[in-house]
Amino acid sequence: MEKYLQDAIECECGKSHFLKKTEIFVGADALEKMINSLSQMAQNKILIFYGLKESEILDRLKTCEILQDKELSFIILPDVLPTVNLVDKIEDKGQDVVVAIGNENIISFAKYYASCFSNPFVIFPVGNFLEFTFSKFARLYDGLTYNFYDTESPCGIFVDTVINGYNEYQTYYIASKFVAVFDNQVAGLVFNLNFCPRMLDFLKRSLEKYVQRMNKQKQENNINNIWTLVRFGQAMTFFNQSKFFFGADKGVVDILSAFKTSCDYLETETIALKLIINSYDCFLQNNNYKADFNLNKHINQLGCLLKVPSSYIIKNLASSEYLGVKNEVINLFESYQPYLYGCFKNLASQIFKIQSGLVLKENILKKYGFTAKDIEKCFAVSTCLHDRATLFHLIGAFGYLDKLLG
Repeated sequence: MEKYLQDAIECECGKSHFLKKTEIFVGADALEKMINSLSQMAQNKILIFYGLKESEILDRLKTCEILQDKELSFIILPDVLPTVNLVDKIEDKGQDVVVAIGNENIISFAKYYASCFSNPFVIFPVGNFLEFTFSKFARLYDGLTYNFYDTESPCGIFVDTVINGYNEYQTYYIASKFVAVFDNQVAGLVFNLNFCPRMLDFLKRSLEKYVQRMNKQKQENNINNIWTLVRFGQAMTFFNQSKFFFGADKGVVDILSAFKTSCDYLETETIALKLIINSYDCFLQNNNYKADFNLNKHINQLGCLLKVPSSYIIKNLASSEYLGVKNEVINLFESYQPYLYGCFKNLASQIFKIQSGLVLKENILKKYGFTAKDIEKCFAVSTCLHDRATLFHLIGAFGYLDKLLG
C-alpha cells in the first residue's frame, strides 16, 4: 500500500493548510521499498540513526548493492532520552539525507537533528510509535517535561508490517483520541476557544472509520492501526497543530514520563487514560463544589517530583486562564454539564468498545516502579504544565486535585 500525499487549501478558518509531498508505504516489504527510494535520491551522503535492536536491518543496508554508490554513515542511539542538548552535541556529518530506524525516541531525536541542517528526513519505525512519529513535530525532553518542537516533516515514511506486528498498546492509544474529541468540545463550549472546523470533522470521521474497520483479524487490525496513526500524524503537519489531537491524558503521560524518564509513551498511556476516564466520569455526574486551588502547593510538589527549582516551573506554567478559571467559565460549565456528561458517556462507550478485546498482560506500574503515591502526585500536578484547555483543568481549578497532594 503506497501513497503520495500532497495538498494545499485555503480553509474557512482563515488559514492556509499545506502538506509537502510525502512517500508513504505500509506493507510486508517496506524495508526493500525504503532501500529503493534511497537509491533513487539525488543526494549521496546518507546519515542513519538507529538503535541496538536494529542491527539486522543495518546489515542489509550495508550490504545492499543498489546503495553501494551512496556514502552511508551511522550513529547508534542506545536507549536514548531525546533532548535538545544531546542533539546539539552531535556535529554536522556533512549528510544530505537523514534516516531514522527505531522507536519514537530515536525518530524524534533524528527528526530534530535533520531539521537543524535542513536535511530531507526518512523514517522506518520499529517498535512503539505514535501519530506524531509521522508528523513534523519532534517530542523532546527539556529537563522539566516533554515538549513538541516544530521541525521538517518526513519526506519518506516506510512501515514494515512484519517487523511491526499487531500492537495492542497502539489500539489502546488510538482509543484515547476520543478524549481529545471530548476535550475539544469542552474547549469550545466552556472556554470559548475556536478550532478549524476541518480538524474537528477530520478527527471525528477518522475515529468513526477506525471503529468500523476493526475486526478479529490481527493483521488487518495492525494495518488499520498503522494507517490511522499515519493519517493523524500527517494531519498534524497539514493543520500545523498538535494540541488539538490530544486530550488531558497527554499531560498526565508527560509528567509520569518526566518522573520516570525510562517510561514508554504507549505503555504509560494505559495508566493516564484510566485515570482521566474515571475522574471525568465522577466529575461530570455530580454536583461539584468549588474549593480553593493552591497553585503554590502544586508548584512545590512539581519541584520535588521532578527535582527542579520552583522558579523554572513558574516559567513553564500553563496559561492562567486554565489554572485559575474565571466565574464565566464555571457558569458555562454548569450550564453545559448535563449535555457534556451525555457526550462523555457516548465517547466513553466508543473507548470501551475498542478496548473490549484487549488483554494487556504487563503490569506497567510494576515495570517502572510506580507507587500509588507517585501516581497520585503526578496525576494531581499534571494540569499545571499542560497548556491546552481540558475538563481536567476545571477539576483542578475546583480544588479536587489539591486533596491528592496531602
